[in-house]
Amino acid sequence: MSTREAVINATLIGGRTPLPVSSSGLVLLAHADDLLVEDVIAAGWTHYTAHTIRDGLELRARLRRVRAAGFVDLPGHIHEASRGVAVPVMGPHGVIYAALGVVVPNDGAPVQGILELLTVGAAGITRALEEAYLPEGGASGAGTRPGIRPLVSSSLASLDYFAGLDAGADSGVDDDRPVVV
Repeated sequence: MSTREAVINATLIGGRTPLPVSSSGLVLLAHADDLLVEDVIAAGWTHYTAHTIRDGLELRARLRRVRAAGFVDLPGHIHEASRGVAVPVMGPHGVIYAALGVVVPNDGAPVQGILELLTVGAAGITRALEEAYLPEGGASGAGTRPGIRPLVSSSLASLDYFAGLDAGADSGVDDDRPVVV
């Protein structure tokens, strides 16, 4: 989401950007298995600016730095005037679930304040995921309630609706319908 006066953000909701050129994509790729990295390298990607990662050797080196630093800062990778910054969002048991990122002006300003905000946000999401997915008592499993607890509340009518979707498999509802998460 952007304001009308914001810097150029070359992404669209529902759009696609190659993993090696976006800050969130690099965070995810840095935590991916080697086979996926090799597939991405083999497929190639668009080089938007002179700052865009050019090849597999450069990509692998950047991924090592991202893992070590715990964040990525990509000035000018998609547009010279824009800078992508992202951090990982960890889920239960330390597995990466997502990346949290922003696009800001590529003006050479220090990135530390942005990283602090992103890190606090990612930590909050991680806590919410742990509360939803881990048994009460935390990762040790000491509690008595395994399973998923809802992150947000919903109306009883909504819950009944979603339960009906699950039951609809035997009522002639198309099995290729979108999955609601």
